[in-house]
Amino acid sequence: MGKQNQVGIPVDGGVITFEPSVSNSKFWMREAIFNLVKPGHYGRRYWTPLYIVIWNADRTIEFYREGPYGNEERSQRIEQVRAEIGKDGLEEFLFKRGSPA
Repeated sequence: MGKQNQVGIPVDGGVITFEPSVSNSKFWMREAIFNLVKPGHYGRRYWTPLYIVIWNADRTIEFYREGPYGNEERSQRIEQVRAEIGKDGLEEFLFKRGSPA
C-alpha cells in the first residue's frame, strides 16, 4: 500500500490515520460516497466504517490496522491509541499486538 490519507496524527516513528476498508465492497463504497453527498438524508444516520491505521513516517508501509469504527467510537479509540504510543513508544505498541515494525 502507498500513501492513502494526507491528513494524520504524527506520533514518534509514524503517523496514525483513518482509512476505509481495503476490501472492494461496493456496498461500503456506495455508503461512503452517499454519506459525503447527502449526510443525514431523510433522517437516516449514515456512517462510514473506517479503520485506525498506523503507517511509517513517510506513509509507505502500513504497520497496523484495527477496526472498523463508527463515527462516535473513532475519536475515543484514536486518543487511546495515541496515548498508549506516547507512553510505551510505537515499537512496544506494535510488539504487544504482534505487528512488525
